[in-house]
Amino acid sequence: MRAAPSIRRTLTLWLAAGLALALVAAAVLTYLRARDEANALFDVHLRQTAASLTGVPIAGAGAGFGDEGLVVQIWDPTGVRLYRSQPAGQDESRMPARSSPGFATIDTPSGRYRVFSVLAAGQLVQVGQPLALRNELAARLAASTVLPLAIIAPFFALVVWLSLRRGLAPLARVANAVQKRAPGQLEPLAATGWPSEVAPLVDALNGLLGRLSRALDAQ
Repeated sequence: MRAAPSIRRTLTLWLAAGLALALVAAAVLTYLRARDEANALFDVHLRQTAASLTGVPIAGAGAGFGDEGLVVQIWDPTGVRLYRSQPAGQDESRMPARSSPGFATIDTPSGRYRVFSVLAAGQLVQVGQPLALRNELAARLAASTVLPLAIIAPFFALVVWLSLRRGLAPLARVANAVQKRAPGQLEPLAATGWPSEVAPLVDALNGLLGRLSRALDAQ
């Protein structure tokens, strides 16, 4: 006769599957939220950088910004570019184009840029950052927030396994108590000390033992 699936194995599989789905959903939601918050912080950084450059002499406006992935450009009121932070030999067509004040996403031959522009003293100051770099940095920050979930997942699995083992222990006690009895030992099992889920099984066994004892006495 084919044995039925183990209760412990079935519960373990279902609980492990539910726990895995919950952790994956939590990780995905945490990752997406952290990525959005990181991009929002990058926008704030662009705005603050542009604000810090207003009123700064052009000669020192872009110092160090190229190493951070930022591109600083300044145009006069007629649209003539007065300054850009990238090296002079760089193809100008690969730089973000001039945009209206505020945030904008601009396509260039070298990829998309997220830019922020502000008018100051008749000049348009624009700070841009490659979207590819932003997304990479945001992904790293988001992944660091998901890492704790991956670390604690094995501990959750261990807690589930120990809980199942402890919860199903009374069933093993009933089985051991019955297996250890001699063929003619028909005294009832202890009626107290069992969990509410196991007590009906013990009562049924005691009823069966009682009927067997009366039947043997009658014979």
